[in-house]
Amino acid sequence: MQKLFPSYSPLLLGEILLGAIFLLTCILLFISVHSYTKHQQSYSKQYKQLFDEHPVPMWIYDTRSLKFLSVNQATIQKYGYSEDEFLDMTIAVIRPTEDVPKLYEDIHQTKFDIPYRGIWRHKKRDGTVFSVEVYSHSTSYRGKPGRIVMAIDIDTEIKSTITATEFGTRYELLSKMTPDSIYYFNINTREVARNHGPYTIFGYDKEKDIVNTFEWWETNIHPEDKEQVMSSFSEHVKNKKQRWKAEYRFRCADGSYKDVLDRAYLVYHEDTSLMYIIGAQQDITERKQIIQQLRQQNKVLREIAWSNSHEVRSPLVAILGIVKCMKEDMENNRELDPTLVELLSTSAENLDQVLHKIQSKVKDDDQT
Repeated sequence: MQKLFPSYSPLLLGEILLGAIFLLTCILLFISVHSYTKHQQSYSKQYKQLFDEHPVPMWIYDTRSLKFLSVNQATIQKYGYSEDEFLDMTIAVIRPTEDVPKLYEDIHQTKFDIPYRGIWRHKKRDGTVFSVEVYSHSTSYRGKPGRIVMAIDIDTEIKSTITATEFGTRYELLSKMTPDSIYYFNINTREVARNHGPYTIFGYDKEKDIVNTFEWWETNIHPEDKEQVMSSFSEHVKNKKQRWKAEYRFRCADGSYKDVLDRAYLVYHEDTSLMYIIGAQQDITERKQIIQQLRQQNKVLREIAWSNSHEVRSPLVAILGIVKCMKEDMENNRELDPTLVELLSTSAENLDQVLHKIQSKVKDDDQT
């Protein structure tokens, strides 16, 4: 039995067992390290791909030197610099010159261990300045302390907000200062905002009589004018016209009517549907009355001119006849001065031409 199963010392068996365990541990460690490295490489590759292909400009900069360490493709396309140019300059280059001191001050005060969010002005390579909302947080890039930044272009939104604010301010001032009746009609809500016009011009009670709807305006148009006004308005909307104008009579609180000139600006959605209407009703009652008076006066003057031209023409014809006779008898009547007779003839002919012009002018005015 001893020959079949040779004996080994316990010490040797222990060493063999320890060596086997060590070898197995090395193999397992190698497999783990290889797997971890492969996983890390895969993760790093995915992260880099996400960074490079992200549609929003992103970059990493060194918090000590402020130099760019890495930029994605969106940054290159947005700002106009190449990748090599970015890696050779600092983040101050993409700021307007007057904003750089503020940038340094902000960096000095920023706590790099917490995320940051703020609105800044950035500058492209061609000098174009635009507004961005910046998000950033600390990171480490190739052993250097850095900060990863994402910059979202909000220039359009800011300009739209400024425009809307300025428009609102102008509208408010205009609505207070103008004597016209200003209105703003929202198609979606069917509500109307008005200034003082309905009660200062048309005498309606601000709290009781005025209904802020489109229908309130429509029902107060004079019945004889309503069809023409609504037809004109509908035609403008159908043809997507932006400016509409109409003259009509609008009912006052006491039941009387005032003549108004209504001018509106129509704003449409991108799908061409009507979005809202901004307009003003101008009281032209007095102006129309003055025009009517002037027309009446003009008519009277034309009648006077026509009548006087005919009344003056009768004796003028007689004078022209007498002058003709005087010319015929001049050879037999030496007492007549030829010069005076000729002067009288010329004056009579000139007066005849003036009367012809008056009659012709009056006739033309009647036809128009």
